[in-house]
This record gives sequence, structure tokens and C-alpha cells, in this order.
Amino acid sequence: MTATNNIPEALKQRTKLLNTIERTRTLRTELSQAKFATERHIEALHNERLEAYTRKARGMRSGQKDAERIEGEINESRRSIESTAAEIEGAQRAEDQAKDELASLLARELSTFAEEAEQATEAAIEAVAELETAYRRAHELWDQANVAWAPLAPATYTMHKLRAEEAGYYLPDTELMAASGVPPFPLRRPDEVFPFPRPPRPPAFAPLPDEEVDDE
Repeated sequence: MTATNNIPEALKQRTKLLNTIERTRTLRTELSQAKFATERHIEALHNERLEAYTRKARGMRSGQKDAERIEGEINESRRSIESTAAEIEGAQRAEDQAKDELASLLARELSTFAEEAEQATEAAIEAVAELETAYRRAHELWDQANVAWAPLAPATYTMHKLRAEEAGYYLPDTELMAASGVPPFPLRRPDEVFPFPRPPRPPAFAPLPDEEVDDE
């Protein structure tokens, strides 16, 4: 089907469906927590009922009344659980329906939402271009620092060796040499990083070979 390209309406519909999904998911969570709490309450009531029947067996009047009251609470709690379970199922159906409608909307209006997503891709490409400029600048300055320190390496080597000897310990030559120069650039070289092989866009949206038009 051809997309309607009614961007505001499509976006509003998507937002509505996403809100429905989130709302029903939250409702299911709250209902499940309530159901769990009621189940725990029934367990506590079972213990109370056992105590009440024990008192009843001993001839205590309060045992009979308490047992009847607790039985009523248990039955009421069970009905509450059944009602809550039905609500959870209803919320799940509503969420599933919203998900199905969202999937249908995204498929029907794919070009519309792809156009919206392309804006994020373009913003990411611009950010990467800025990152590349800063990245290459950092690598260049690192090289300049290396060049600035390089002539000082022999004197630095000697200084470091003397300080170690004065402190009473020996440093191997490899360690002295490593400590006399600038460490390597801590990241991959710019040409190994840039340009990124693929933009932040699904490859399926790249033009097919027969769709490409040569510039003349």
C-alpha cells in the first residue's frame, strides 16, 4: 500500500499506540502485584483459620466466630484474585492489540517514519563529522607533543636512571627508554577509524545497483 504521507496524523497515531502499550503494561504490573499481595494475604488467613479451628475444637466460642469470619475473607479474596486475573488478561489483550496496530501502522507508513528516522541519521552523520575533526586534531597534537619531547629523550633517560640509582634500585634499559618518550596515541589511528564504513541507517534503505543514477 502507498503511504499517505500524512506525517502529523501518522505520528499522533504512533504516539497514541505507544502510550496505550505503556499504560497497559503498567496496569498489568500493578494488577499482578495486587494479585500477588492478595495471594499472600490468603496464605496468612489460612494460618489464622487453623488457629481459629484449634480454638473451636477446644470449646472456645471465639474460635467458631473467627473461623466463619476468616472463611468469608478467604472466599472474598479468592473472588478478588479471579477478578484481578480477568483484568490482567484484558490488559494483555489490549496491549497485544495495540502492538499489532502499531506494527501495521509502521508497515503501512514506512516511508513516513523512515523520513523521520532519516533526520536522526543526518544528525548522527554531522556529529560523526565533528568527531572526526576533533579526533584528527587530537592525533595531530599528540604527534606534535611527541616531536617536542623527542629531543629531550637522551637527557630524560639519564635523569631517570640517576634518580633510580640514588633511590637505590635498578631499572632495566627497556623501562628507562619507555619512560623517556611520549606514550603512543591511546586510540586507533584516525585513518583506521574514519570514514565510518556505513552510516547509521539500515542497509536495506541503500539504493539497489539498478536504482543508482550516474551523475552526468
